[in-house]
Amino acid sequence: TGSENRKQKNCPKCGGSGQIRQQTQTPFGNFVRQGVCDACHGRGKVAEKPCPACRGSGHAKVRRKVSVHIPAGVDTGNRLRLEGYGEAGDHGAQNGDLYIEVHVRPDARFVRDSDNLGMKVQVSPAQATLGTVVEIETIDGRKLEVKVPAGTQAGKRLRVSGEGIRRRGRYGDLLVLIEVIIPKNIHGEIKELYEKILDLEGHKSKSESDKKGFFESILGG
Repeated sequence: TGSENRKQKNCPKCGGSGQIRQQTQTPFGNFVRQGVCDACHGRGKVAEKPCPACRGSGHAKVRRKVSVHIPAGVDTGNRLRLEGYGEAGDHGAQNGDLYIEVHVRPDARFVRDSDNLGMKVQVSPAQATLGTVVEIETIDGRKLEVKVPAGTQAGKRLRVSGEGIRRRGRYGDLLVLIEVIIPKNIHGEIKELYEKILDLEGHKSKSESDKKGFFESILGG
């Protein structure tokens, strides 16, 4: 009630009507305007002995911690409603609601597109050419093997059904982006094998081209 002794009295400003009349004098005459009383906010009653804690308003601010359930699949921008945790109602009226806006932190491994997830997997040229099986870790920490077919090109996305975000009882998919990593420094047997591949493809390696250019410059050919 806002009253220390729970008693109310008529508002002394409006006399209990909840309305006040304001008269304004202008060159064209006197105008009377009627509005809501700012002392009792239109109720017509005020606390007989205002409560020192709420100063007669009927409510006071308090801080407390509450647990909030975050449903599976929630995304950035979604709003969660906590009924009755909002602004207190005036003079015993029902409290309002509290709305919480969710922000999902970025993840180092996954990117999100609606209910689907995306991640990158690196393979060697040999793995991309011949095909391989790579092990990945799902968003919930499980180990999963993904087959990379022979002849997979860089930038190819492999779809793993049902390993995305769960929302409303359904799962999205996981899209695995293949990155083919080209070795920067090769030597020994690996270099010889790459040169052999070039020879089989009918191409010349850079070292052979440089060697030919050197002898042609000496012989004047």
